[in-house]
Amino acid sequence: MAGGLVTLVWIALTVLAIASVFASRQLIAEAWSPGARAQAFSAQIIVTGGTFSATTLIGSRELLQAATLAGFVASLLLSELSGSKRPHPERRSSAPIMNGTPAGLILAFWAWLFCVNIWMADDETAYSALSRIVSGIALAAFVITQRYRPITAAQFFSAALTTTTFVVVTVPLTPGAFIPCGKFKCTDFDAILQGPFESGNLLGLMAAISGALLLATCSISKKSMVTMVFLFAILYATMSRTSSLALGAGVALMAFNRFLSMPKRSYRASPLSITLVALSVSVLPIAIGMALVFRAQLSDFSNRGRIWILGREAVSGYAASGRGIDWWDALTHAGYFGKTFDRFPHSEYLLIYFSGGLIGLALFAVVMFRVTASAIENYRSTARGAVVPLVFAVCGIIEAIWNPLTIDAGTWLFFALVSVCVGTAGRNVPEETSQPRAGTSWMPKQTRCASEGRVVHDDSPLLYSNDHERRSPAGELAQDGQPEHRA
Repeated sequence: MAGGLVTLVWIALTVLAIASVFASRQLIAEAWSPGARAQAFSAQIIVTGGTFSATTLIGSRELLQAATLAGFVASLLLSELSGSKRPHPERRSSAPIMNGTPAGLILAFWAWLFCVNIWMADDETAYSALSRIVSGIALAAFVITQRYRPITAAQFFSAALTTTTFVVVTVPLTPGAFIPCGKFKCTDFDAILQGPFESGNLLGLMAAISGALLLATCSISKKSMVTMVFLFAILYATMSRTSSLALGAGVALMAFNRFLSMPKRSYRASPLSITLVALSVSVLPIAIGMALVFRAQLSDFSNRGRIWILGREAVSGYAASGRGIDWWDALTHAGYFGKTFDRFPHSEYLLIYFSGGLIGLALFAVVMFRVTASAIENYRSTARGAVVPLVFAVCGIIEAIWNPLTIDAGTWLFFALVSVCVGTAGRNVPEETSQPRAGTSWMPKQTRCASEGRVVHDDSPLLYSNDHERRSPAGELAQDGQPEHRA
């Protein structure tokens, strides 16, 4: 490795990190506004605690995971109790006006994986299988409180950006933060950034989901572009090719939507268009991912093919139900898969298939469908609503993002996905600001960019139908001074 060049790369990343925080300061300030600080604190706990539980610098990973779980659940409960007693006047103006969090479906998916894991456990894995109930407690606390006093996508973005910035700035204090190039990938500066983690792909996943949250909560502008450049720089420095592809797909979706937008007309998504988009996001990535798993050769995708072949053979005979996640751990400890890189499934869909079989995959597809459909209805924009589910789903094709039966660095990635089901007045929901002339439709719907304090147009003409135009008496304002939104 060229030490001087690596140092220059770290300096450039640090400058971009600080500039990104500065450019996003208003969005971060809004996330921590009075009345929302408890939720922002909860997001910070699960993001920072979960992320650092995956570092190689922590002596007791289980202890940090337990502390993260306890702190997160306690923060959610305290937020709910304090909010119910003393609702803050500023918080009332940004109370959720649409909440489609599929709590029942998410908990049913988790319950299936948990029951399969218990059923398949033997004497050696029984205790581990039972202990996984704690992940269900955290998930239940999150999705239930998300229905009443939710953590927003902006709050997850704030927590993720500050955590990522801290990781980048402290690189000189992290032993082995840059590693030599490997057999399958390398950068132009002959080193790969992995930070304090076993693999730089985790840092890449954080950057990809952070970028998707930014696209969903803020318009494409000079300020947001600074942050986006920083996130793509991380993706390049870590050589996270799958995450780069996923975030690139999200950016392409937003750019395509912007290119085709019609600023003089307003459209509302038809049920058919929402269904088609949600089906595409929830089914196609799973189908592609499982096709790769079952068609892979030994050396495909940086030797991921070997792991996929072993994984699908290990679950043969249990296609419907799966074998439970603890069997993967048992096989790993027995040396079946190998060491280091080979210990992980490297596919979210293989992980779910191994843990819960075809039934588990079907339940996960339904969860993704409902999350995507709810997000589109929430943002009243196909692109903004679908971008986070799309990036998450594409990342899952060749990376294991979230293990539902544990609390780790991937937990917040799924929680951030679920957060897009919640809409907030004046922030994520388009506003109607003009009265239509006789014989014309409503003026363009607009989305306020919280980090800039301005309003931008956001319509999708291909997927929005003029037959579902919003019609409402003009001039009616809600108590917070914003135009009233009617269901």
